[in-house]
Amino acid sequence: MKKNIYLTKYNQTLNYDNTKKEFNLYNNYFYRNYKNYLPSDRSANILDIGCGNGIFLRFLKKMNFYNSEGFDLSLENVEECKKFGLSVDFGDAFEYLSQNNKKYSVIVLNDVIEHIPKNEVVDKMQLLKSHLEDGGYVIVKTLNMSNPISVNTLYCDFTHEYGYTEKNIVQVFSLAGFNNCEVHETIVYFDFLAVDFILPAIYFLNNFFYRIKYLYNGKKGYHVFSKNLICVAHK
Repeated sequence: MKKNIYLTKYNQTLNYDNTKKEFNLYNNYFYRNYKNYLPSDRSANILDIGCGNGIFLRFLKKMNFYNSEGFDLSLENVEECKKFGLSVDFGDAFEYLSQNNKKYSVIVLNDVIEHIPKNEVVDKMQLLKSHLEDGGYVIVKTLNMSNPISVNTLYCDFTHEYGYTEKNIVQVFSLAGFNNCEVHETIVYFDFLAVDFILPAIYFLNNFFYRIKYLYNGKKGYHVFSKNLICVAHK
C-alpha cells in the first residue's frame, strides 16, 4: 500500500521547475552539515537510499565522490536523476540489499527513516549494518521531535510514520548492533548574507532557552533542538 503512494499519488506533488535553484541552496546546506562526516577517500562506495531528485548525490559528485549511487521509489525522481548523469536505480533499496552482498563505506538516509514503520526500523538498520565495509557507517538525517515545531514537521507529510529524538534514535542503532552512534544538530543555511551572519547567535540563544525549558520540565540530557538532527552510526 505504501509503495503505491510513492508510485502514484505521491508523484503528483513533485515539482522539478526549480531544481537548479534548489540544488544551489541545498549544496551549501549539505556542505555545512555533512563535510565533517564524509570519508576522506573520494573513491568510497556511498549509497543514498531514497535519493529523491538527486540533490545529495549531485552534492557528492561536486565534492568529487565518484562511486556514489542511489535508490528511489519514484520513477519520476529516478528519471530526473539520470538527466544529471547520476547512478540511480528505481525500486526498494532494502529489497535490493536483501538479495545481494555488495558492501558500502557509507549508507545515507536523508529524510527516510521517519517513513519506515516502527516495527520494521531495527531490522532494516541491521540490514544496512550487514552491508557496511569494515569501518563503515550510516548517516541519517531526520526530523527532530525535540524541536518546538516537531509535531507540525511530523504530520505535515502523510507518509511519515514515526519521529525521533537524539535519545530514541541512539536506541534504534544500539538495538541494531551498531558500536557507536553520534547525534548532531543541523545548521540552517540562508541564501542571504545578513541573516546567515547572525545564525550562530540565534542558535545559541534558542538552544539555551530550550535547554532551560526542558530542565524545568524534568527532561535532562537533551542538547539537540534543531529542526532536524543528523545521526552517524558506526558499524
